Amino acid sequence: MTGVIELGTRSEQRLVRTLTDRVRRGHVIDTRHVGSSNTDNRLSADVVKRLALTDVVAAPGCVPALILSGVVITGSLDLRDANCPVPLSFENCVFEKRLDLDFARLASLSLRGSTVPSLSARGLDVLADLSCSEVQFGTVDLFGARIGGQLWLTRARTKAAHGWAFSAPSLEVRGGLYAQGFVADGGVNLWGAHIGASLELRRVTLTATDGVALRMSNVTVALDCDVSASTVRGGATMFGARVGGQLWLTETHAEATDEWALSAPNVNVGGGLYAHGFVAEGGVNLWGSRIGESVELTNAGLSAGGRVALRGGRSVVSGDVVLDGAVIDGVIDFTGAEITGRFTITECVLEPAGDDDITANLSDAKVGTVELGACRGDLGVDLRRSSVVSILDTPGAWPKVARLGQLRYESLSPFLPAQERLAWLRRDSASDHPQPYEQLAAHYRRAGLVRDARTVLLAKERARRRRLRPLARVWGHVQDVIVGYGYRPGRALAWLASLVAVVAVYFAYRNPLPVDEVSPSFNSVVYALDLVLPILDLRQEKAYVAHGAGLLVSWVAVLAGWVLASAVVAAITRAVSRD
Repeated sequence: MTGVIELGTRSEQRLVRTLTDRVRRGHVIDTRHVGSSNTDNRLSADVVKRLALTDVVAAPGCVPALILSGVVITGSLDLRDANCPVPLSFENCVFEKRLDLDFARLASLSLRGSTVPSLSARGLDVLADLSCSEVQFGTVDLFGARIGGQLWLTRARTKAAHGWAFSAPSLEVRGGLYAQGFVADGGVNLWGAHIGASLELRRVTLTATDGVALRMSNVTVALDCDVSASTVRGGATMFGARVGGQLWLTETHAEATDEWALSAPNVNVGGGLYAHGFVAEGGVNLWGSRIGESVELTNAGLSAGGRVALRGGRSVVSGDVVLDGAVIDGVIDFTGAEITGRFTITECVLEPAGDDDITANLSDAKVGTVELGACRGDLGVDLRRSSVVSILDTPGAWPKVARLGQLRYESLSPFLPAQERLAWLRRDSASDHPQPYEQLAAHYRRAGLVRDARTVLLAKERARRRRLRPLARVWGHVQDVIVGYGYRPGRALAWLASLVAVVAVYFAYRNPLPVDEVSPSFNSVVYALDLVLPILDLRQEKAYVAHGAGLLVSWVAVLAGWVLASAVVAAITRAVSRD
């Protein structure tokens, strides 16, 4: 029975002396009789307080400590402002009433396996570890507490009828906070906390009674923050939080009672945000965030009922943004973001987006690579005014809607003929801006494909024509038919040759009349050239005069010649000068 004390009915003075000796030796104190019918294991809070505050001298070869095991502590243990010289350990104890440690200074404290109806520890200063693993709490208040070692909450439980079940704003933990399997019925408040190592909230269940279930605004975590495989009913807020390592949300389920399931604007993560299988009922807000590596939301479920499901506007991501296999009900908004790596949305299940059918908004963004793969549902992408190094897509996976006005990019993959890529441009039915055509033409020019570039520029003129007034549209059709707005110069030669041939054949059979007897010999081909080309004077038109139906043919030839020449000069001069 070494290290176990058995107590019966004794005077308090003798009791304290006996227990003090056990404290000097660091022995476990168990007040139950072993092998006796008297199993009373109750100890008054006053006796415990006297033991905790006694400045004992260690027994030779021993480390003094107050270690209670399986004890029922009657009354309210009040250690406010106390300075306890020895470590305190309450293993599997039951506190009948409140435990008050406000502004106390402790060497260390363990409540492992105990039941505590209420813990008030505002301003508590613990030089070493604070262990609350497997504790059954009512409410916990650690506002402004300072923990010199680790804070352990593994498999602990807290419960509050209203307010926070675990409230620790401005908490300072020099080591890590470890709370695997923690349950908080009333939510957790860590606003402004400083964690010197890692923050682990794996497999926790947090339920809000008021507000959010997990409040981590302005939290600083030196290493990783792990909230994986957890349930957060009421959502979480991490506004302005700083995480030195990785932020893990893998397989976590967050349900919002307010706007966002996870609200983390201006969050700063030194590593990556990894949320494989993360489910956010209410959406995720990462506006203005800075992520040192990648944001991975593979197989995630983001639901916002048609509103913004993932808000990353003005964020800076040094790696990739990956949405492979995600189920998205709402809009992915990275307006004005800077993404060094890839923005990937492939094999997703897309619910109907907003009224403008945009699923992914990357307007005004700077992105290394935009990769758009096949998705179930209608994908809509807004790339207006964005700067992209490369775009990866396939015709079978093109977005139903693509906003491309003033989009700038360096390469498109796969490399497709111009006629196929024009179908991609036509996905932007809401814009009539010429810049997307000029950007695509520049893409082909860089590859040395001048003909494909001219095909795109011709399509630009045809698109522009739809915005003109009726008379201008007619003239546009004339330029298109005759010379393809100058991008089909061979077509002008064909029209010239055809017109000259028709006129020459006609006048070969119906010669015009000579003006006088000294007229040169008639040549129908030269005569046709003289009529059709207004800039030439081959002396045939002046030497011969058409008559009858030939007069009408000559007028038509002259008029057609002027129209053809004007179209050629206007279109070729404009288009070729830009080429």
